[in-house]
Amino acid sequence: MSCLANVILRIMGDDFDPDIISEELSVEATEKWRKGQKSVRYNTFKKYDCWLYATGYKRVTDINELLTYIYLLFNEKKEKIRITAEKFQLSISLDIVIKMSDEELPALYFEKRIINFLYHIGAEIDIDMYLTENK
Repeated sequence: MSCLANVILRIMGDDFDPDIISEELSVEATEKWRKGQKSVRYNTFKKYDCWLYATGYKRVTDINELLTYIYLLFNEKKEKIRITAEKFQLSISLDIVIKMSDEELPALYFEKRIINFLYHIGAEIDIDMYLTENK
């Protein structure tokens, strides 16, 4: 069985222009915002500046498919990510969002190359799992 999953590389800080990340990495953000900007989804204001790249929700049986996609896109840019994060005092997170039913449990594991990449860029891992109704 498959589930819906989204893997996001998120770079956050208190006072930086997210466009700098796009320029440094030669990759356009799938979403970005500035601190104080009104949220599109909620009636709140953003609490930090952010650049993020998301795979978008995909139906998968193995989350590693999406982790590998992010790895292949950013691994050669890991030194630029690390240097830029240090220069602007940024935090990095790999966010994994999984929407599943009790019949759609995905495989979730981290290959050594993924762990090494995340360690090199100083990223934390955030996993959110949501149980949906069976359909």
